[in-house]
Parts: sequence; C-alpha cells; structure tokens
Amino acid sequence: MAWRGFRCRPAAPPGREPHLPRGGAAAEAAAELADVSVTHCKSTSRLVPSPSGGPLDPLPLAPPLRAIRWVERGLKAVFVAADLALAGAALLALAGAADPAWRWVEAGLGAVLALAAAQLAVYAFLLLCTVAPWVQSYAAYGHPASWLGLTRRGNAAAWARRTPQQAGLKHARCVAIETRDGELLGGWHVLPGGDEEAAVEERLAARRRAAESDEAIFDAELARASCRHGVSCAVYYHGMGESRRKFNVVEHAQFLAARLGLHVLVFDYRGFAESTGFPLEAGLYFDAEAALSWLMRRGVPPANVLIWGHSLGSGLASHVALQQQELGQPLRALILEAAYTSYQDAAQIIPSMVVVRAVPFGAWIIARVFRPLFSNADRVPLLKLPILQLHGTHDIDLPFTMGQRLAQEISAAGAASSFTFVPLHGCGHLLAVREPGLYDIIVNFLSGASERDTVNISVQEI
Repeated sequence: MAWRGFRCRPAAPPGREPHLPRGGAAAEAAAELADVSVTHCKSTSRLVPSPSGGPLDPLPLAPPLRAIRWVERGLKAVFVAADLALAGAALLALAGAADPAWRWVEAGLGAVLALAAAQLAVYAFLLLCTVAPWVQSYAAYGHPASWLGLTRRGNAAAWARRTPQQAGLKHARCVAIETRDGELLGGWHVLPGGDEEAAVEERLAARRRAAESDEAIFDAELARASCRHGVSCAVYYHGMGESRRKFNVVEHAQFLAARLGLHVLVFDYRGFAESTGFPLEAGLYFDAEAALSWLMRRGVPPANVLIWGHSLGSGLASHVALQQQELGQPLRALILEAAYTSYQDAAQIIPSMVVVRAVPFGAWIIARVFRPLFSNADRVPLLKLPILQLHGTHDIDLPFTMGQRLAQEISAAGAASSFTFVPLHGCGHLLAVREPGLYDIIVNFLSGASERDTVNISVQEI
C-alpha cells in the first residue's frame, strides 16, 4: 500500500480544528488500513485523511519498477528451468540415454551451461562479499564512479567543476576537513544567497579591500551567521557514487543557500572524488562527524544546524543526529531524502541487484551475507528532533515502498518532536529540489522545528 503525493500546508488557524474523521478508534483503524500520513508533535500524532474524507487509494508501481519486477520473475523462472535442464541432462547421461534423446539435450546444452555459469558468477560475488569487505564496499558505495564519471547523466562533466564557482556557486570556498583518523576530505562552504546576497557581497568587498584572507573572511561570515527559521547552517550528505561536483549536489547547495538563506557545507566522503582514504562504514561515520565538527570549531552551535541526508547520506545524517542527541547537543532538524531502512533491506528490492536476487536462494543469501550497513531503522526511530522525510513516488534507485517502510517505523516509535513524511508525486531519485512546492514544505517544517509547542504542519493531497 502506498501514499499518494502530498504537500505541506500551514495548519488551521487558531481555534479551528483541521478536518478529522469521525469516531476516534474507528478513524485510527481506517487510517492504519489506508496507510494515512502521520504528523507527530510532542509524542502525539494527527491522522489526516484525504480531503474527501475517504481512504487513500494505493499508488501503483512506476512503470519501470513494474517492468523490473517482471524481469526478476522471468529470470527466476529461466534460472530454475536451466537448473532442472542441467540436472535432467546429467541423469540422461548417467542412464545412457538413446541417441535421439541425447541430440535434443545437446541442442540446448550450451545455453543451459551459460546460465549455470552466470549463476556461479553471482554466487562467487556473494562469497567475495562475505570474505572480502572491500568487495561489498565497492558494491555499496560506488565511490570510483565519483571520480571516473561513470554514474548517471551529468557526472561526466562534474569532474571539470573543480571550484565551486565553476559549478555555479558564486560565493563559496574550497575547504579541507580532517577526520579523527587523519583522512582529508574535500568540501565547499557556500555563503547565503537570496535576500542575504547583497549584504554578503558588501561585507566581502569591504574585507577584501582591507586585505583580509579569504579564509578569515569566510570564517567571520560563518561566526556572524544569523538564524532563519531557527537555522543558520546546513550540512548536506550526498548519495552513492556521487561527489560535491555532481549536478544534483550542486542544486541542493544552491537551494539551501539561495532559497533558504543558509550557510551550506557540502563535502566528499573518504575515497570519493579527491578525498583520501577508502570507504568503509566506520570511516564514513568519522567523515560525517568531521563535517559537523568543522562547523562547530568555527562557532556554530549544533542547535542552529540542519542536516540533510540523501540516499546513502541519510544513514550518515541519522548517525550524526543520534550521536549529538546522546551527547546532549541536539541538532535543530533532520531532513531525509530517498532514505532506506538499511542497505541490507535495500539490496532486497533495488533494481541493480535484480540478477543476484533472481538466482536460486539469492534473496536468502543476501539477507545473511550483506551486513545491515547504515541502518536508519535502528537510529531514526530513536531521534527526538524534528524530522522531515521526502521520497519520490517514481524513485527507481530506492523504490518508494522502502521510504514508506521507514516512515511507518518512525511514526510507530513516536519519539520525534515532529515528524512529517512527504511523498513527492512523480519525482525520481535525484531531483527533489526541483519540486515547485519544496520551499514551502521546508519553511513550514522549519517553523515547526522552531515552535515545538504547536502543530503547524499537516498534509494535503495534490
């Protein structure tokens, strides 16, 4: 069951209750059956039905996902048939079958052996994932693609954008972030734009006339950062196989800086782009922590920081948010985009693993071989800070059902001071920032993060 697309809107005016279904217990039961979106505030929840008052219709799978599902079923049937044919050929050979029967077997033996070899290759890959962690790292992170330019359209040109200005980020600097285990990460610090841009340009010009270094100028801007909607800075954690030069990462930085007026830090994990090291789960957690520490050393309190994790980055963002909560220094808010429950769960449904799942016992082996990397399901339900979850209904890389499953776990836990799940109708994996209503969604969400004593976000069907 899936949600239709939603957009956030301001809550009903004071003294006026939003429309709710009649009958408390019956309404809650109907909402559960219909998978109605939930907004939490102070450990309570509001169930908001469709404007018509009826249950929401299931959202059909996007056409590419339906095709992939049929491909997986077809491959399973082909592999099983090949195994049976191979077993039958072996039995005929052992039984000394008559010559005409054996000619029929020989005719298809080449194809059967090719399919058997493909299955053996898949099993070898799964075995390597078990005994050699670096194999699983390459499969899970896709980090060579961040500098080879092998992923999705637009990445080939990304390597040419060596400076933020070449990427279209006017007021930004290159930074080097050192992790606690000695790795150096490449990053960009982007100054606020939009309404703030003219004032920022004036201050930059004055300081440069005074012969101050760019490092000192940008640090001074960061130290004087003012809060908008309770937030002054944002850290963006990018996805698998990406880098800060990738077009969608640049667009997120532009959106946060120009539209929301925030200081933005985007960076590359170890092994991605020119950052040193090799990515493993523990190391990427160090990278995620180092990015926040870089801001804190420059006088930015965690309570003024919004973190945004996309895809792979959602697991890093949730780790940092939980760590800060345990340290008693919670962040202002968390945005999860195209998030998953865990990498282990994602491997059971993502299209790139379709051949692995199709071989006999493939899905069973995945569940036992793949470690539960970056488990959002273990962390996000424990978070008490405001959470906004975005997921495109036409996401092919991490299907919408994965985001829905995580949203159900978060809303069932009820720990977050506010939680809003926003299905982006018709949106894919990368381009949420191009959604026309996203600015209003986030402003309403951040206003709710600043005023936690009121419910000021609800949902509305498109």
